[in-house]
Amino acid sequence: MTQIEIIKALSDNYIYVLHNPINKQTAVIDPGEAQPVIELLEKKDWKLSHIFNTHHHEDHIGGNQKLIDKYNCKLIAPKYDQNKIHNCDHYVLDGDEIDMIGKKLKFFTHLATLSVTYVITLRA
Repeated sequence: MTQIEIIKALSDNYIYVLHNPINKQTAVIDPGEAQPVIELLEKKDWKLSHIFNTHHHEDHIGGNQKLIDKYNCKLIAPKYDQNKIHNCDHYVLDGDEIDMIGKKLKFFTHLATLSVTYVITLRA
């Protein structure tokens, strides 16, 4: 079963961490800062495999580079932010799906709000 941790970050944000104990993959969504993510990963003995960004605001991407440098993880972000979110391994469009942490993730982009929604199925 996928484990989900929620980290309070900055003054009014949350960072979501998803871990699959079977395949040992761990993903983080919108790491506005890296240190609380690193602390959780070390406490749980998890290794970060993926970062997902919903949009380019600093309070959602501020920890990206430090986490990439430390864990050599993959970065996935909305294609319309390709000029604002750098070092991305895969840009997603509306309706794209990928398999990650043993789950299927489907992406819904919202051009009006300039963000992307991740829908994660609970089945492999």
